[in-house]
Amino acid sequence: IDKQMKPLFAQREAWLEALPAICATDMHGVVAKLEVALRVMVHQQGEGYELFKATMEELRTARCPNCGALVYQR
Repeated sequence: IDKQMKPLFAQREAWLEALPAICATDMHGVVAKLEVALRVMVHQQGEGYELFKATMEELRTARCPNCGALVYQR
């Protein structure tokens, strides 16, 4: 299992390093990038984690002020 996990962890690190350079062009992209950050932070739970987690929940349930649609839908 460890032998199979090593390349997966390497791929994960490569993706995480590339993600900041990818420019989100709309709210869906921004929230998606924040979702990834939150999933990484879940394992670390350092300073700011609870604030970040609560803010992500607010983003997930935020609605457009004009039409009332969810700003982000998975």
